[in-house]
Amino acid sequence: MKNLLTPAILLVAMALTFTSCKKDEEITNNGSSNNTTTPAETKTQLLTARYWKLTAATISPAIDVFGNGNFITDIHSVLPPCFTDNLYKFNENSSTINDEGPTKCDPSDLQTTTGGWSWDSTQTIITWDGIGYTIMELTATTLKLRYVYEEYNENYDLVTYTDIYTYTRQ
Repeated sequence: MKNLLTPAILLVAMALTFTSCKKDEEITNNGSSNNTTTPAETKTQLLTARYWKLTAATISPAIDVFGNGNFITDIHSVLPPCFTDNLYKFNENSSTINDEGPTKCDPSDLQTTTGGWSWDSTQTIITWDGIGYTIMELTATTLKLRYVYEEYNENYDLVTYTDIYTYTRQ
């Protein structure tokens, strides 16, 4: 008898396990069920949820920032704290708030200024204060933008530069 009970208990346990793993559903007032899975955030929701802070900035090809023959690609490493502590907020109404953060480069600068932003039709390019950036990454924690432009270098050669800006959600 003991040998028959063990498989029966296992079958009942397995049946209970499989039926209890059903996806949780919300029952509405009219008796129908709604899936309670949270929809993914839209790009606008990701962008406008909080403030952003610049945490990396690179340029390619390398440039001689200080005119001393030392060419660099890591622009963020030479920015003063009065730039790297700034915070940026994108609002759903297409306005922006630019906050100087704890330190200002010029004490007479306003603590906050405003600007604007907009998407292109595919939401792959954001125009921020008149400059179009390609969205490389937009997640709940990271905003990575690319800006490509042409400029004459110190030898009067026309050079195509690519800036990559990485912002971290605050």
